[in-house]
Amino acid sequence: MSRVKIAALLIALALGSGTWLIFTSSGRKLCCSSVYKTFTSPDQRFQIKVFQTGWPWPVLPGSAGDAPGFLRLQTHDGKTLHEQDVEAVQLVDQIHWEPRRVEIKLIADWELPETVVAQPMAPEK
Repeated sequence: MSRVKIAALLIALALGSGTWLIFTSSGRKLCCSSVYKTFTSPDQRFQIKVFQTGWPWPVLPGSAGDAPGFLRLQTHDGKTLHEQDVEAVQLVDQIHWEPRRVEIKLIADWELPETVVAQPMAPEK
């Protein structure tokens, strides 16, 4: 293969990867997501992390809550149990925890596994 063909192949690969990262929701989850808000269960066994997915370039100021995103139900050690896309991260504001389930009003209703042990609390000094 000539150097020109290799260079053209590398450029096409870079452009294709960049396009995938920027213009698909799964690509933006990888490159352009950040934690918007975190909710912890009363027994400290679970967390719901709300991630906003944005664009790799700046957008209008004050539009962070309008951003689309996703949320993850995780154990206290970071294992993901469920994931759900949301149209706007600001919609995730009412979380109702029960011993065996969690409800995110109008978005998700998930069962909680009983096998997750509560994280030990650090001793106070």
